[in-house]
Amino acid sequence: MSGINTLGKGTVESIWQSMEDGVLGANSIEEASTHLLRHIHDELKDSLALARVFVTVPLARIPAPRQEFARRIASEINDETFVFCLLATQGVEPAWNDVAASQGHLAIPLASAEFVSAVPMLSRLIQDFEVGNLIQGGLVTGGEELSVRFFFVPDATSSLDEKGRKIIPSQDFVRKYGVKSVFGIGGPYRHSQQFVLAAIFFAKTRLDREIFRLLKPIFERFMIATQIHIMKKNVFNPSKST
Repeated sequence: MSGINTLGKGTVESIWQSMEDGVLGANSIEEASTHLLRHIHDELKDSLALARVFVTVPLARIPAPRQEFARRIASEINDETFVFCLLATQGVEPAWNDVAASQGHLAIPLASAEFVSAVPMLSRLIQDFEVGNLIQGGLVTGGEELSVRFFFVPDATSSLDEKGRKIIPSQDFVRKYGVKSVFGIGGPYRHSQQFVLAAIFFAKTRLDREIFRLLKPIFERFMIATQIHIMKKNVFNPSKST
């Protein structure tokens, strides 16, 4: 096991090899995301407080319990509203290892520009991933090529957005779990640009943007391998009601 600061090309290749069969054999994006996150977290868990994988899905295409969850957060949404759906989670607390146990992140609707703007971390992720069109129910611009993108908060305790707000507002969480930096990797799937993958990591180590260069190959391979599920709209495990 190694920490993030000792992550190298060889370790990244080993992580991919350990998850490859599971990802390629998965029957849904949810199942593949579980393999992705578990293997990254197993290798880097000494440096991570929490890690999660989300994907955007129109409200009408998500399971009923998630629809109800999203509507409790923002009642003004409709069937075309895109929702960030939690597909996989790993963390230091037992409840953080169960998607169904999520208290606030099971299904986050991109209800409106005002709604997104009121959530500093979500707003910055949307901005950094260049997927603001999803807020208006549109597709992501930028062509059909695979483009893995990066969201980065170098200092979880003090990094501010353009409005002067802390990008990670839950400072009690930051202090309790020793979170130093937060980063996300993902982006829109090619040929299916209403689906945006976002893996978010809360690191107990101060990081720089080198972490993106190191982990980017894993996410390129993952998104290529799971494109077929996106095209078939196999997002959720069929046996799951959440």
